[in-house]
Amino acid sequence: MFNSQIVKAENGQFFVFRIPGRETLSQSLTPKYFWDDFATLHFVQNLNVMTGFWHQLASSCLGFGYEGWRNAHPWSAIEEYIAYCLINGHIQVFSIKADDVFHPSSSERQFKTPYGISYQFIPAANTLISSPSETKSFNSVADANTFIENLNLSDKQLSELEESLDLPEHSTGANAGGFAYTESPKQNLSNALVNGDIIIAVEEEANKPASKDNFVETKTTPVDLGPHATEATSETAAEEQKQEEPVCKLTKFTVSCAHDGRKQEVIEKTAGILSLDVVASETAKRGFEKIKAKLEVDSACSTHTSSSSTIHPAPAKTVKGSLENTYHLSCEPVTNPLRYLWLPSIKPSTYKIAASACERYSPASVEVNVFPKVKWNANIAYSFGGKESKREANSTGVVSNEHSSKAGKFSGKMEFFYDEEKRDLTLEYKNGIDDILQRLNYVRRKVDRFLTYMGDDAPLKLEIFWPNLGIKYETELKEDKSSPEVVSSYDLSLSADPLIGMKGSIDVFPVLLKAVKTHPAGRPIASVLEAALKGVGSDKSVASLKADIQLVFSIESKVTINFSTSGENGKDNASCKSEQAIAMEFKFEGVVGAKGHIWVIKFEKSYKAGIKTGFVGKIIIERDDVGYYWYSRFLFNGLIVYFTKYEKLEKSVTGGNPMAKALGKVPDQAEESTTTEFTWIEPDADEEAPADTATAAGSPATQSANRHYIIKF
Repeated sequence: MFNSQIVKAENGQFFVFRIPGRETLSQSLTPKYFWDDFATLHFVQNLNVMTGFWHQLASSCLGFGYEGWRNAHPWSAIEEYIAYCLINGHIQVFSIKADDVFHPSSSERQFKTPYGISYQFIPAANTLISSPSETKSFNSVADANTFIENLNLSDKQLSELEESLDLPEHSTGANAGGFAYTESPKQNLSNALVNGDIIIAVEEEANKPASKDNFVETKTTPVDLGPHATEATSETAAEEQKQEEPVCKLTKFTVSCAHDGRKQEVIEKTAGILSLDVVASETAKRGFEKIKAKLEVDSACSTHTSSSSTIHPAPAKTVKGSLENTYHLSCEPVTNPLRYLWLPSIKPSTYKIAASACERYSPASVEVNVFPKVKWNANIAYSFGGKESKREANSTGVVSNEHSSKAGKFSGKMEFFYDEEKRDLTLEYKNGIDDILQRLNYVRRKVDRFLTYMGDDAPLKLEIFWPNLGIKYETELKEDKSSPEVVSSYDLSLSADPLIGMKGSIDVFPVLLKAVKTHPAGRPIASVLEAALKGVGSDKSVASLKADIQLVFSIESKVTINFSTSGENGKDNASCKSEQAIAMEFKFEGVVGAKGHIWVIKFEKSYKAGIKTGFVGKIIIERDDVGYYWYSRFLFNGLIVYFTKYEKLEKSVTGGNPMAKALGKVPDQAEESTTTEFTWIEPDADEEAPADTATAAGSPATQSANRHYIIKF
């Protein structure tokens, strides 16, 4: 079963791992404290251990069993489990001096009594390496003083013992004359014995053998020096020659982008885990992000000159230099563009880079977040078409129904940029919209049945305007040159013009004519009007003439939506606005005209007079510093009277006609139309009135009346 083991770190320090609760340790021994996941993992990875050591330690841990942890984290390394146990106290680590490792015992610390008992003064840290079979304890300084006096040690021996144990000098205050004094070596040793800084190991002298077959030897506990015991000779020689390796002290740790110099600097005042966001490719062909990690230290040691930083997880490539490493980092592959429509939701690949030095402030690391090179540029429009149905009488007076459909139409582009490559997803999205259109056919068939079922006599025309949608969306992930962040800017606008619409018109002149015929005085007038409407001649005769008289009343209604917003990192700018409107227009107009032909010339002339009015109701959603709010407006379109004059001449001559040569230079068609409008009642201005959005400071009633908040920040 694992008990303790000495390991050496890259900076030359020695540590002892122990399982807590196995043995009682001196109260002066304090384990290292760990709290940060990344810093703890960095500490574990910087230790030089024998093969199988971590598994031996993990299998002896009394906390969350390694097998259960490994099943829950199948892709994690065993070092991460060790780091987890250190943070949660299931494993303890103690720092020890190199001298305690390579000189666990010394003749200067061992003293023998006349009774054959040997007492050895050993540092408390040595008990982490091996435990003496028997120790002597002291309850008070007086007991410790008595013990030391009984050893009959000279002042020189006491001073050498104090120096060998590397005990600090302790000042106890001032004497009667007001001068500070220092404790004697004996007093210093007594205090250390009581405080547990020093342990007295007791060993009885081994019996001398009476014969070659009869001897007794005291039992001792062997000292386990771990995998670095073979380094004793070289370490001792280095110490004796006073040629110690310089201890490097971290002063600054810089992590920067190789292409634009954006960086994060970690100094002692800002010690912590800082973040640096970058945009990179997933392949070397398109260009990995090259991140430089530079170490600045005092008196660089050979170990950290070539190994100045560590990174987790492993990058695509590492280039090591003198006190500087360059890491080639990649982003996560993008497989489904739809997952990246809303860029603020993208999760980056995260790499943690930590500084390595003999002495460093902790934590000294930078978290590099690598985002993919993604950009959207979409501008699409889709019209779902329309439906038109009308009932009218032909020249013979027969009333018939006519129905026609306007096909849907798709236009625009939807471009997805990734790793410098463009992919047009227009066709893929068009198929999806077509599928939605097919699902709406059921509704359209129901509307068609309604349009077909109309009155018997009055000419009637009804149109349905299906949604006409437009979407514009631009967004991109890009590095902020003035900060270590990656921002996602976006610009979105949606429009439905209309969302739905309907227009109905009816010609009331036939109904009026029928009513006039029922009155004796109106019959002559009705007969003349009917004759004029019927006309003379036909399209096949030399000439023809036919009157056109209409009295049309129409109503048109549309619902429209317009929404626009822009911002960064999912936060809207102040320009966010949404406007919903319903508009209705009423029109009544009369038409008097004639049309016909003389030989190869067709003519048409008409006069139209009418009046129109209507209204628009709007609900607007905007934002301010308080939050999102809505307000409404009602606009009157005014009352407008208009007059239109229309004239048209058209030549209809084929190549074999004798008049073709004579009329060859005459234009095929001449058309002219003029309209004059008179505003009887002025319309309301389509602009925001102060009363709609005014917010008087310090007047809650005014704000409540004008701005109805949906969400407050």
